[in-house]
Amino acid sequence: PEIKHKLEKTSFGYNAIFTSKKLAKNIYIKPMQNAEFSDNFFDLLPNTKKTIKINTSKEIDKIEIITLN
Repeated sequence: PEIKHKLEKTSFGYNAIFTSKKLAKNIYIKPMQNAEFSDNFFDLLPNTKKTIKINTSKEIDKIEIITLN
């Protein structure tokens, strides 16, 4: 499925917001140096939003995701 995401800058790092029109199983965010994720293995139900907090002091312009689908 096509998984869309956007990054929003916050005081602790970023919020990564994910959406998909179809079920996406076992989404995994590729690890980044000096970054902690609030969740890093999840399913995304159709037409819902999932927000993950990324704690980091580094600038991020993109993230890489891997999914079972």
